[in-house]
Amino acid sequence: MNNKGSLIVEIIVSSAICGVTLLSLSLLVFQSQYILASETLKSQALKIADNRLASSTDMSTSSVEGVFHTNTIIDSIDNFTKKITINVSYPYLKRVLSVSLSTFVTDTSESQGQSSCRPVQDIELWKKLITYSFDLGLEGKKLQPTDIDVVGHYAYITSNTASSSDADLIILDISDIKNLVILSYLNTGPGLLSLHVAGNYAYVGNSSVNSQFQIIDVTDKAHPHIVSSYKLLGNYNDATTVGNVVFYKSGKIYLGTQKSAIAELHVIDVSLPSSPHELSSYEIGSAINDIFVFKDRVYVATPDNEELKIFSFISNNLFNISSYDAPGSLSNGKRLTLFLNKIYLGMTVGKDELYALDTSSTPPLPIFHSLMGSSIHGIIAYGKLLFVLSSNQSNGFVVFDVSSSSTLPYRVNTFPVSFSGNPLNFDCDQGIFAVVSEDSSVILFITYSQII
Repeated sequence: MNNKGSLIVEIIVSSAICGVTLLSLSLLVFQSQYILASETLKSQALKIADNRLASSTDMSTSSVEGVFHTNTIIDSIDNFTKKITINVSYPYLKRVLSVSLSTFVTDTSESQGQSSCRPVQDIELWKKLITYSFDLGLEGKKLQPTDIDVVGHYAYITSNTASSSDADLIILDISDIKNLVILSYLNTGPGLLSLHVAGNYAYVGNSSVNSQFQIIDVTDKAHPHIVSSYKLLGNYNDATTVGNVVFYKSGKIYLGTQKSAIAELHVIDVSLPSSPHELSSYEIGSAINDIFVFKDRVYVATPDNEELKIFSFISNNLFNISSYDAPGSLSNGKRLTLFLNKIYLGMTVGKDELYALDTSSTPPLPIFHSLMGSSIHGIIAYGKLLFVLSSNQSNGFVVFDVSSSSTLPYRVNTFPVSFSGNPLNFDCDQGIFAVVSEDSSVILFITYSQII
């Protein structure tokens, strides 16, 4: 009897063990099927996201493909860089799962030669500035600064002294702004008025009517050399058909002259640096003080009644498509820059000197205008910050927060920056600004304290 009872207990225990084992196996199989199904859907979603990422356009979109819902989000970081994010969601067992892929894309056809100024966006850091100066005159060289371009660890400075024997292009290594190194001086013959560095070349505007434009090879920073010189076509014998401003984009130079007997705006093909040739020109009827080119739009600052003129350059032809005339202003358009869909226009001293314009409208609509009390000689915009250089010798460098679309920008830096002469122009790489001043051989570097 006891043996029978033991046998029954053993059978019950064995059955229970078998039941638990079968249940565990069932659960394991179910869990495996769940994981397999989930991973299969996830793999499909990732494939959709990857394909969409590879074929994404400039517009945010949404679409449905079976059970998969795809959203493409495109955020513009700057004029040339976009962040593309693909979100794919799908239902599974009464839940909504999702995957996400993102990447940054740069339009290299637009970005070459454009500003590398990417200042940090922490407003607190820009409230207090520090400066460091470097006097080229101490090297025994005469300097009459006209323009500056900062690219990476190098600053390129043009000069136009009274003596034709003086150097008019200076290249500095500014990787350590407390220990700057002069890499080279170059005498191009005529003095230089403007420059734009792109790749291995410096494109310079000359003060001579015999060759308004030159291309300089700066591959070897210690030994730059002239590749070619170019004289504008046409009949003129004035002294004002000179290279006032140059802007490089996609193998072309946009050259602006002072008021001339011929056209003042010229587009020159420099894809073959040894043989530049003109593609198009346009008679504006006034001098050109600044140029900014983005995609097929050419923005021009002039002393004309219309301080901003906008052209399109299509099929090697310039077309005047729009303009902006500041109401009641007697000022001249002096400097301009574009960030995303905003043009920032700086004027000579007058009613208001600083304007922000919305370029998504034709003609552009004003976003704000502000009184500076002095002429604007430089503008750089990035993110929510606007850096402005005015002709004010004792307080000419101003950082504005322009993040609000409903209020006027407010000044970030509270301590003034003094210059050795009236500030003439500036440029920036990352968060270091280099400023040249009128009639001064001193180059002033400005940044926030954490960089030094």
